[in-house]
Parts: sequence; structure tokens; C-alpha cells
Amino acid sequence: DRLLARSRAVLGEATVSGLSDSFAKEMNEASAQLRQMQRLFFVSVALLLLGAGIVLDAFPWLSNIVRIAKVEAPKSGDALAIAIYLLENFLRTLTFLLAPLILLIYAARRYIELFRMKAHYTYKYTVAASLPGFKLEAPTYAEAITASAFKELLFNPGDSVGKPEEAVEKSGNSFLQRLIEPLVKKAMDKMGAVSE
Repeated sequence: DRLLARSRAVLGEATVSGLSDSFAKEMNEASAQLRQMQRLFFVSVALLLLGAGIVLDAFPWLSNIVRIAKVEAPKSGDALAIAIYLLENFLRTLTFLLAPLILLIYAARRYIELFRMKAHYTYKYTVAASLPGFKLEAPTYAEAITASAFKELLFNPGDSVGKPEEAVEKSGNSFLQRLIEPLVKKAMDKMGAVSE
């Protein structure tokens, strides 16, 4: 019985260690991707500023290297000719700046998604890594602590990708929640009975 109890404890510690290692790996991968997106964001800002400078003819020395079509101003003061001239200038500028602008929007959105995912994995890693210590410090509440930790670890950080922050919920896996939530409730009820 003593050996079985010890082997269960070792298995539980190995499970928690594996979870925290897995979360740490995901957290580090998200950090590396976050740095890449940060660099891409700064490159896209530089390209956008360079493109705007070229369109506004702020770099005359570049006019021999990079040529963009110039639209001639209308000779007459006709309102339609002026409107067409302004529209052509707008489309020319937009066409030239569209690629760096799309790259900037992509890098900013991806950076936000990766930042959120890294924060989720950091949270999960912290919960998983601190679980054995909490159980040692409060052995009376070990079952409740474990159940609460499992409940916190059920949500999938990938579910938050591409959603606005206010729409992101820690919804988790509904099948696992149905299995674990009664255990969590039972453990919490037991914890309440012990504290009384």
C-alpha cells in the first residue's frame, strides 16, 4: 500500500512536471515568434515610411532609382478633370503603399495574437509548476488545489487566436469540463467543510 501510494505520488509529480515542461516549451516558442513579429513590424513601418517619402518626393536622390508614374495636373479648371486628377493621384499613392501597409497590418495583428498566446502559456506554466509546492504547503487542501489547477489548465490558448480580446473566454474543452467540474465542485465543498 505504501509503495502504491508513493508510486501514485510520483506519477502525479511526473504528470505535473511534464505539463509544466510542455507549457514552458510552448511559451518559449511563442516568445521566439513574438520577437520575429516585432522585427517584421519595425521593418514594415520603415518600408511604409520609405514608400511615403518616395511618393511625396522627399528623397530626390532616389528618383533615378525608383520611378513611379507621375500624373499631370489638368490645364483647365474643369471640376471633373480636377476630380479625376485627385483620384488618379490617390490610386497611384495607394497602389505604391498598399504592400507595406498590408504587411504592417499583418505584423501588428499577428504580434497581438502571439502576445496573448504567450500570456496564456505563461499562466498555464505558472499554475502547473506551482502545483506541487502548493500541495506540500497545504496538504489538507491538496485535492481541491489539484482540481482547481486542472480547471485552470483546461482552456486552449489557440482558441483565442484571431478573436477580439473581449470575446475571448477561458471556455476550455466541454467534454473535459463535464468530467472535471463535478470533481472540482466536490473538492471545493470538501474544502468548505474542512474550513468550518
